[in-house]
Amino acid sequence: MHRIALNFCPMPPVDTMARLHCALPLPRSARALALTMALALTWPLSGCVSRYTPTAGQPTATLVIDSNQPGVVQALRHEACAPADAGSRIALLHPTEGDALRGTAKPVEADKPLILSMQMNTSQDGQMVTCSQTGRFTPAADRVYILFFRYNAGTRACTLNLMRRSSLGSTEAEPGFTLLPSPCPHSAKG
Repeated sequence: MHRIALNFCPMPPVDTMARLHCALPLPRSARALALTMALALTWPLSGCVSRYTPTAGQPTATLVIDSNQPGVVQALRHEACAPADAGSRIALLHPTEGDALRGTAKPVEADKPLILSMQMNTSQDGQMVTCSQTGRFTPAADRVYILFFRYNAGTRACTLNLMRRSSLGSTEAEPGFTLLPSPCPHSAKG
């Protein structure tokens, strides 16, 4: 396997994850190359932005992410898609580097509105497909929420759903979760 350097991150990199995402392996198979290029397009949009960190001493909830595609989950301040005050990148989902596609748990600030945006890029039938969804809710302190992101290759569409876990372990749709009409584009201005 050869390596190719992709110089999307500022030098010096803002954090260790940024360093990891600025040099990608260049695989030999066409499928692996397509996946690497799809991730390469996602990384400059996410790998160099500020990490989301809840304010110390404030109540938090837990966000568990479940996705069928590699991608980026970001926190936004408002519908105009500005990065949240606590930082923007909640998770960078990848099967071998970064956060796991399923089961990644992250703390989020509770008792204040949170806008979540998820984006993925993939190669399909020789074309690059980008799909993103954005939604808003107010997490309650000490609650566990599960964010489901699904990409359907047949329709080239994605969905974003939020469930909350009860104290007994069952899940139900979060009634306060609202999808926003136009998904936010991810940017490296975090």
